[in-house]
Amino acid sequence: MRQAHKVIPMETIQQVSPSLLQLPKNCEHHPDKNMVLFCCQHDEIICDSCQLEIHQKCTPISSLEKAASSFNEGNAMKSLEKRMNDLSKDSKTMLNQKNEKLKDLKKSQKDFKQRVSGIKQKLIDRLNKLESEIFTDIDSKYEQCNETVFITKNSLEDCTSSLSTWMVDLSSLKPNTSEIHLFQSVKLLEERTNQIQSEIRKIQRADVPTITFMPSELESNMEKLLADLGTIKVEEFPVPIAELNVDHEGQSLVNDTENLHLETLDLIY
Repeated sequence: MRQAHKVIPMETIQQVSPSLLQLPKNCEHHPDKNMVLFCCQHDEIICDSCQLEIHQKCTPISSLEKAASSFNEGNAMKSLEKRMNDLSKDSKTMLNQKNEKLKDLKKSQKDFKQRVSGIKQKLIDRLNKLESEIFTDIDSKYEQCNETVFITKNSLEDCTSSLSTWMVDLSSLKPNTSEIHLFQSVKLLEERTNQIQSEIRKIQRADVPTITFMPSELESNMEKLLADLGTIKVEEFPVPIAELNVDHEGQSLVNDTENLHLETLDLIY
């Protein structure tokens, strides 16, 4: 005998999801037929036409009322509720893990950027130190070379000045002095000129100091020697999840002696 229709209280209507309040009564494959049977083999609510066309060899097939009655008397509801509760706990645990992972990812992003910036700063500090050292060396070599060149420059200036003075002196003496005085003057200037010549030849033969620069290998092979500041990659690691007490699909069996185990029979209207 078909069960009397039970009116759902308004309070329940307001609490229950609309998808569970508006369950289809007609068969999906035969819209003009009501679903009045339950195929335990396929765990599916069907109509009379489905039984004849699709489920001829399926056993057992029971009426929807009997399936619902067996369901209420069995442990299927408790089993489903427990499985849903276990899944809910597991889902919340996983959700917490994902939230923590998002925090970890954000922290990793910040930490890695700070570390890369730190590496960059170390390189800058090292380059600044090397720059300071080579600047000091450049200044030292410059002073060394500058002093040598400056000394020879002053010597040449003295030589040039002396020769200019002596040429003027000789030019002035030639028409205005005695031969003996002129002879003595020439001999004196000749001796001094020899000294000047010796000094000039000495300067000519001397090496001229200069500053040269041999760049570090880093300059020509910078991209090779400093290819990157590190490597970032994504790695996958399994997250341990507590095994559920119930972790299977509910398969229904209905007969006169066995309890009904359903996963989706709460669709009964």
